[in-house]
Amino acid sequence: MTGVSPNRRARHRRAARFTPVRVSSRLSGLVGRAPAPDGPPELTAPELRTRLRRARARARRLQAELTDLKARYDGPSHQAQLTAAWREWRHVRTAGGVEEGRQFDNKLVSYAFAQSHGVAFPALHGRWESLDDIDPVALAAAPESSFLKAAHGAAALGVVATDDAAEIASALSRWRTLARPTELRLDPPVIAPPYFTEERLRPEGELLLDIKVFAFYGEVAQVLLLAVPDYRDRSANRMRVLGPDGADLGPVVTTAPIDPDLPVPGHLAEIVDVARRLSLALRRPFVRLDFYDTGDRALLGEITPMPGNVNRYVRAHDAFLGEHWERARGRMRADVAAGLDPRVVWGPGPRELVFRDASPWWPGELAHR
Repeated sequence: MTGVSPNRRARHRRAARFTPVRVSSRLSGLVGRAPAPDGPPELTAPELRTRLRRARARARRLQAELTDLKARYDGPSHQAQLTAAWREWRHVRTAGGVEEGRQFDNKLVSYAFAQSHGVAFPALHGRWESLDDIDPVALAAAPESSFLKAAHGAAALGVVATDDAAEIASALSRWRTLARPTELRLDPPVIAPPYFTEERLRPEGELLLDIKVFAFYGEVAQVLLLAVPDYRDRSANRMRVLGPDGADLGPVVTTAPIDPDLPVPGHLAEIVDVARRLSLALRRPFVRLDFYDTGDRALLGEITPMPGNVNRYVRAHDAFLGEHWERARGRMRADVAAGLDPRVVWGPGPRELVFRDASPWWPGELAHR
């Protein structure tokens, strides 16, 4: 380079060492630009290559996620079905309608329905229509420990043990906020009355598994065992997924750590049979039924027609559950076309719920259909 100063030649040599790597336009934004030829380099070549490798790895992960999402919506998918069901329900509410299955969001309606079919549930103690009527000190002073629950309340937000008056008072304060209607009134309040106490099935410190049965119009696809050491701290939760015969299905759920040592419920066969019967009577392609097994008996805990879409499954298992949902919808439509009444079928037993310390409770008008 005749006539070029030594300093300028040095700058050209530095620039040659930092020639930008060819990457896609999307990756280039992740990697960053190479330094301008006349300025000091901000990244060395090894640093730039490292950043590029990381960007490409992230792009591969994003592509894999996109492929998985496409597969979930192109083929059978339990998560996609749940998402669509929630959208449909909001359209029903917007149109001023009532979806019959949503009456079971009320835990007391679930208990009344179970009772009509001869299915046991925890003993009921007190009941209140207003949070202002609940006395935390009196509840904590009761001789036996119990759970205070909101009839409408999901994800353990409407549950508190009655051991400590301060804890009860704190829960009631939270519930007052959660009981306010949502701004657009498209969704109901998170917490709603009545409020009631029921027997505590296990003493403090003993773990009672939450047994969640996924039923598809007479067929049970999975039984999800959920261990909740502390209902106030979800990070400690553990799971195990079983087939209806008790076989371990392996690490198919990624929501919480899998614990293969969680015991198979002793009354599993009875629980699965009850879930099959109730899911047919509920006239729904999918419903989740929650049970408890205390060792000497199995009890219904809750009927959840539309659980929150919180569990995450590996792709193959999500498709497995989604296919069960699609087949159940097909069977139910065929039955309705053949003359089946699509409305909820209550059993021949009593519907009136008896409370030890309150007047009896009767489900509302919709439940009489």
